[in-house]
Amino acid sequence: MGCKKLVCALLSCTMLCACTSTKSVEKQSNKKQYVKTDQFTSALIDSTDYKGKWIKIEGKVKLGPEVSGKQGYLVKYVPAQRRYFFFKTDKDLGYQPGDYVKVEGQIGKDTNLVNSSGNELSITTITHAKVSDGSYIDVEVPTYCTNKPKEPKQTIDGITMKVSKVEYADQETRVYVSIENNSDQPIYYDPNYTILQQDGTHINSDVLSSSYEKGNYPQLANAIEPHSKTSGIVVFSVISSEKDCDVIITLFTANLAGIDFTIHVNA
Repeated sequence: MGCKKLVCALLSCTMLCACTSTKSVEKQSNKKQYVKTDQFTSALIDSTDYKGKWIKIEGKVKLGPEVSGKQGYLVKYVPAQRRYFFFKTDKDLGYQPGDYVKVEGQIGKDTNLVNSSGNELSITTITHAKVSDGSYIDVEVPTYCTNKPKEPKQTIDGITMKVSKVEYADQETRVYVSIENNSDQPIYYDPNYTILQQDGTHINSDVLSSSYEKGNYPQLANAIEPHSKTSGIVVFSVISSEKDCDVIITLFTANLAGIDFTIHVNA
């Protein structure tokens, strides 16, 4: 009798292990496999090796819905200037050429689309797409590091200057600045008197940066009236994110007296 119970127990244990193993295999097979970022370009060149895998990718809309009779959007993958993908949709999402989008979906078979020149292109298709709004910063000049000052504010004569963060990209450096004027006189801001200092080198703000227009960056007001405030992004050339820096801004009173603010940003 004891032997029979032992055999039954062993059989039950074996069946339980088998069921657990099967469920584990099923769970692994159902888990989404995502294309790695460094494989995006390859997936857009030849999707065959990536078909069925999932991808999270960003880009710039090139054409609206109904491309060659197919419902969806043709999107340019910016890091690889001549690579595109097409994501299918059930309805018009309202995106226009030039809009930035974030797409998560599954890579399907290539589709043939006709571009504005009448040439047929073989484009990687993304199905089951979840789409959200992107931005110029996300797609064109993505941030790889953000540093925040330990003491972000400095107040002089009722005027407070704050640097909330510094964003580092491969193409530019962005400083997020706000100025609050609680004095009884207007003060004036000139971007030519805004600098970054790093390792003893002074870097002037890039007043001609195309990002102000392309990215629609908010800009600091030139005149800040009493008891009002302004905020914006100041663009600089590329600096190291691994070294401390100082943000130095000179504001001016009506009689052109300068007020110097310095915020230290730790790496």
